[in-house]
Amino acid sequence: MPQLKSKKLWDENMNIGQMEKYLRDLEQITGITGTFLISYPDGKVLATTLVADLKEKIIMEIFNVEATFQQFSNFLEMGNLKDYVLEGPNGIIIISKISKEGVEQTLTFIGIGGEDLNLPLIRIALLDFYKKIRALM
Repeated sequence: MPQLKSKKLWDENMNIGQMEKYLRDLEQITGITGTFLISYPDGKVLATTLVADLKEKIIMEIFNVEATFQQFSNFLEMGNLKDYVLEGPNGIIIISKISKEGVEQTLTFIGIGGEDLNLPLIRIALLDFYKKIRALM
């Protein structure tokens, strides 16, 4: 189970404002209605397009679910999972890990939207988004 750490994982020079711009751009392209970028494993929300406060307990539970699915994937010898898509009657939640080779830090992206989201379009847009975010890491 991941534990919150007080150790600072992010460089002071990381451009959080640019991350927020990329999140807003992603929403305009895809129809996603809310996004978060969270540092892993400390659980700090680095950038968001929502005014809602994502509580530390919820973030840790999301990390626990990710870890559980990764254990299952390892058991099945499927390798490292990248994306999780959860669908409910009123919408979709997308959870993705963003990492960069040679960089210790990892980000977790969370996007939420209505049930009418176009998942293939979102997947294509996310590839470009990940590339932009990795350039900031």
